[in-house]
Amino acid sequence: FKELYAKLDDDASGDISMAELCKHLHDADMLAFMESLEIDASDIKHFFAAISQDGELSVDVETFVVGCMKCKGNAKSMDLLSLCHSHRKLGHRFRSWERRCSDEFARLQASMDRLCRAACSGQDAAQVRSVTT
Repeated sequence: FKELYAKLDDDASGDISMAELCKHLHDADMLAFMESLEIDASDIKHFFAAISQDGELSVDVETFVVGCMKCKGNAKSMDLLSLCHSHRKLGHRFRSWERRCSDEFARLQASMDRLCRAACSGQDAAQVRSVTT
């Protein structure tokens, strides 16, 4: 793994970027390595996207090796369990965030309604400020 990783790391930064990986997609060493892991050559970009937040981040050697090892063969029960757990946790966090946003928008709407009523009733600025607090 480390020999291939060193070949892919063109700038010797210690990390591989999506651009560096793409430069080597058709190298014989790269294709043989991916074939040994039972990763189809057409899936290499998908593999890298999965371990690098859609190619946004560069990947260190440990992340690369662990990602390669997890791709070998079929998914294990623990991998699927971990995925289910992560998905459930993310769903819970999203629903919580959605509730907070909804509550905050409701508070903003109520403040805007009070401001509009105060402005329409001809109250002066001091009275409008007291209505919104």
